[in-house]
Amino acid sequence: MKSLLLLLSGMISGWLILGFITSDFDDTPLFALLFGAAVGFSVGKKQKKDKE
Repeated sequence: MKSLLLLLSGMISGWLILGFITSDFDDTPLFALLFGAAVGFSVGKKQKKDKE
């Protein structure tokens, strides 16, 4: 769970830094990254359960 929290905070801080540098705070890439992380986390969790 700690790694998921670090991943989310890294995504948000990276989005803020890039948005500050480029002056474009478009939220579409952020939501795409969040969706990809959620899907990857759920697939990984399912695979871990299947191995046990």
